Amino acid sequence: MEQDVLEEINIRTECLMEMYQHLVEANEEKPDEAQVNQIYDQFKKKSADMRTQLKEKFKEMRQIIKV
Repeated sequence: MEQDVLEEINIRTECLMEMYQHLVEANEEKPDEAQVNQIYDQFKKKSADMRTQLKEKFKEMRQIIKV
């Protein structure tokens, strides 16, 4: 029983250490402001393209329903 508890503590400690290491690495890899702005601009363009596509699809669907 005691051995099981110690093993569980070790497993959880290892997991926490891995999570901490991932957080440290992620923090070190933060993109700079130019990268963030570029990604945001790409997102806005993609969003606008998708809206246009959706509007066209709904327009087509309305025409089909009217027939």
